[in-house]
Amino acid sequence: MYLGHDEHCAFIETFGQSTGESLVTVAALRARLLAEVEVTRELRLIDLADSGGLARIGADGRLLDGSHKISQRWSFALKNHPANPDGILYRARHDPARMSYALFDNAAGALSERSMGSLADSANAPLLADILNTYDFGLVD
Repeated sequence: MYLGHDEHCAFIETFGQSTGESLVTVAALRARLLAEVEVTRELRLIDLADSGGLARIGADGRLLDGSHKISQRWSFALKNHPANPDGILYRARHDPARMSYALFDNAAGALSERSMGSLADSANAPLLADILNTYDFGLVD
């Protein structure tokens, strides 16, 4: 499971995949829901965002912003490490100031979620406006 540390991260990692395209449709927003995820026990994360994190495993920044196939191979190898980690903490590909998580199956029992609805919901209008402003995205019907 991939998670953004906050709503901004979730948005840009979902809708920022087409670099240079800065429009999102209401239909695309309605097709996805935000969820607040609560961690019920401390997770054992491999911290690739920490100073030296990539170097300690023999990698560099290409792991985070290069081919998805390569990062998926690394993820598989890290998942199967004898330390039995719950996942990986890393800098978001489309906004490195924000953090993302790749959580493995063994973390499932440590999570609970609460739906926040869609970013297109009127209750989320201020949040959506802030996100669109932050990333200079336009909204189309």
